[in-house]
Amino acid sequence: MTHAQYVKAYERYEWNKLKAVKSIVPMNHLSWNLARFAKIYDSQLVTQIRHCLKGTLNTCKTIKEKLTKEGIEIQFHGREKEDWTHYCEICEVEVFNILFVENRKVHCQNCARSSSKSLDGFVVLEEYKTEELETCLQKFKLVERPPEANALEDYNVDISKLPPSLRYL
Repeated sequence: MTHAQYVKAYERYEWNKLKAVKSIVPMNHLSWNLARFAKIYDSQLVTQIRHCLKGTLNTCKTIKEKLTKEGIEIQFHGREKEDWTHYCEICEVEVFNILFVENRKVHCQNCARSSSKSLDGFVVLEEYKTEELETCLQKFKLVERPPEANALEDYNVDISKLPPSLRYL
């Protein structure tokens, strides 16, 4: 993946959110998985991915702080490598890390709050600990290209290491 491809995909992702259209590419999950599993030699691509990671991390922290202030319990759920990306049952936006679950259906915070301001009837689940995401962000850095490496290898990712939900993008 090149910097230009990532930027275009992210722009389309944000546009889809504004238009309430389900995005084909779950950019938050893709970005976190690239940070975990890919060796990236392109400094511009690393900068863009880090920007996305910081944004989603800050969003998760803000949501957790608000829920804690309101006295709403957040249960750690975890996430398996094979788990698929969650989308809101109502608006179809990608739901990353903090899931609002009602009757086995996942909602984003906005749709859950429009249904019940106090989130009565919802269970709030967390897939990643904040510390885990912070560690991933800290470790994600530009990788020095070995002198013998071919420039075409810059964008190769070992697909077998990615979760199944991201292998066919």
